[in-house]
Amino acid sequence: MRRAVRRIAYCLFGYVAALGVQLAFLPPDWNGMGTIVPYFAMPILTILFGPFLLVPQDAWLGSGDWSWLLRMLPLYFVHLAYVWRLLARPGRRAVRIFEVCLVACWSALGVWSALPAVERHELRVDGAKLPGGAVRLAVVSDLHSCRYGKGQRGLVEMIEAQRPDLVLMVGDIFDDRLPDGPAVEFAAEMARRRPCVYVTGNHEFWSNRVFGMMGAMKKAGVTVLRGGCRTYSVNGNEVDVCGVDDPTEMTEEDWTEMLEAAYGGSDPSHLRVLLTHRPEFPELYARFGYDLVLAGHAHGGQWRCPFSKRGVYSPDQYFLPEYVDGPYRLSNGSTMLVSRGLARESAPVPRYFNNPEVLVVDILRQ
Repeated sequence: MRRAVRRIAYCLFGYVAALGVQLAFLPPDWNGMGTIVPYFAMPILTILFGPFLLVPQDAWLGSGDWSWLLRMLPLYFVHLAYVWRLLARPGRRAVRIFEVCLVACWSALGVWSALPAVERHELRVDGAKLPGGAVRLAVVSDLHSCRYGKGQRGLVEMIEAQRPDLVLMVGDIFDDRLPDGPAVEFAAEMARRRPCVYVTGNHEFWSNRVFGMMGAMKKAGVTVLRGGCRTYSVNGNEVDVCGVDDPTEMTEEDWTEMLEAAYGGSDPSHLRVLLTHRPEFPELYARFGYDLVLAGHAHGGQWRCPFSKRGVYSPDQYFLPEYVDGPYRLSNGSTMLVSRGLARESAPVPRYFNNPEVLVVDILRQ
């Protein structure tokens, strides 16, 4: 009986400690049970799988600074000692060693899964639409105001190293809970270096500050599209970038009208790209003649099935979602490309087998 009481006390202590750190770094979202339940379940994952969830997120790799690893290691070993004590059972030392090693490997995988990556894709189009040189696009999705180094230097330099012609932001660059500062810092620094275009996501609308966020983007030098289209001359080509708001506060009819207005502003002889936050409407996008549709929102399924592009869960597509990662062929022959996004500390559960990503798309002649 005493052993059981001690075990329960250890569990409660670990849960309260993990929840306290979580409350300090990431205040809860009280929008409904759908966000409250994962929030209070997350400390259980911290107890089981490790302290990578507790490390301040601006310490992560991105700026070339590995000092975050030194700050994390003490937490890592304290956590393993805690798990060792939690699993204490007389006469089963070998089993306990195996279980602690399993937890250590899973925690290390969580650290690796939070490191950002660049994913490259190629799209070949009719030469008539690409009379000049190749066009390179960088796609940023679902940043959710997460930090990537001081002043977002890690993320900006990662994108700048790819030398894109345009940087396209497909929604949820801001978050409805985290401060706007990291999103604005990224937009301002990126727009100083490259032409940038932005459309809203659902979290911008959920914040009830969407118009202020759009104003901050414009002030930073980013083009904001809401059912419109902007033509860019890139390497001897004309590229029409069209964009629509997230439909979270619109009727289906109003959103379809916005899609039609955006498409109506494009030129059939130009390369045409649509920016939209949502990937779950491929048949609707196939009604239009875009060469490329860019979306985010799905977060890669949060936990990806290892060595595959299948995710476990996605907003609005639910379990085993279909459109979460990479290219998909639409019924009209065009391509939809879905970004896994960059969200880390804003998510209610950590990413696994699902590194945050910046998409880089090279558009070439057939």
